[in-house]
Amino acid sequence: TVSASMADTAEAQDDDVLVVAAFEVEPFVERTGELPGGFLFEVWEQIAARQGWEFEVVWLDSLDDLADLVAAEGADVAVAPLASTSRREARFDFTSPVVASGPVFAVHSRTDSPVSLLTALFSPEILRLLGWSAVGLVILGHLMWVADRRNPDSDFAKTYGRGVWDGVWWAMVTVTTVGYGDTSPKTTRGRLVAVLAMLGSLFLVGAFVSEVTTSLQSGRAESEVSDVGDLDGRPVAVVESSSYQSYLNDAGATTVGFRTQTEVFAAAERGDVDVVVADLYTVEQVGGDYGLGSSGSVLYDEFIGFTVRSGSELRDPIDATLADLRQEGLVREIVDRWTD
Repeated sequence: TVSASMADTAEAQDDDVLVVAAFEVEPFVERTGELPGGFLFEVWEQIAARQGWEFEVVWLDSLDDLADLVAAEGADVAVAPLASTSRREARFDFTSPVVASGPVFAVHSRTDSPVSLLTALFSPEILRLLGWSAVGLVILGHLMWVADRRNPDSDFAKTYGRGVWDGVWWAMVTVTTVGYGDTSPKTTRGRLVAVLAMLGSLFLVGAFVSEVTTSLQSGRAESEVSDVGDLDGRPVAVVESSSYQSYLNDAGATTVGFRTQTEVFAAAERGDVDVVVADLYTVEQVGGDYGLGSSGSVLYDEFIGFTVRSGSELRDPIDATLADLRQEGLVREIVDRWTD
């Protein structure tokens, strides 16, 4: 297993040994230990073993480098989750697919954190409602003090400042349905004010609960992204030069490209972005390590196989061996082992 530039690979290539270009995207291809891992690479190993092919692995740091190496005939086969596109078909060929997959949006868990909850609770709409509620309580406190203060047994002080405060306190515990009972009206006029306060509390509490619910739902909606229209201008992290980036750019989304999938997830973990687009398998197997979870369904279907040189004689034997592996159930067994 080696790493090399395109020029080095072309010079060192041995006709008896296939050069396999690899790009790490877990769980398709993993760069761990002496030999690569991942279900796509394990399927390739099965094919190479059955065909009696020897190969060496060349690791590439970006999809552009990998595509350029195959197109320039510096590599015989590319093992990476490259999907067939018209631009790529013009440069090299694809084998039959190993798996069907596709991109999904993934959102970082901080968008559902307590901080976001507090932000939703103290939204401008709720603060405005609380402000008007405070004005209403002061008015009710004045009304109760005026209505009940002349009664000898009144629970409300005769002086203005203390009496109005007693009235506001009574209004607060009445409207919020707490009802301590430490102050209560003694006159008919005072009880009429109390009826007004109790009826008003039904509307006030209902309005407050409705506003809080709406605010929370709005906050959750911002953290859920199922299509490009849900982004609201937020940038999306994606592997540079991937088919996903082309799809998002064509749809009018703002993308931030990174060379590797690890860099994409790390950017979300740091807080540089909240939303990423990656393959469903990758999000499910690796995204959680970075605080990411899939949001919505697969955007579109992609079929992932191997990439070979344009007109390569390797494609037919690879396709034939893949058909045998699928028929034997070995492909499904390998994929399940790496993704369960």
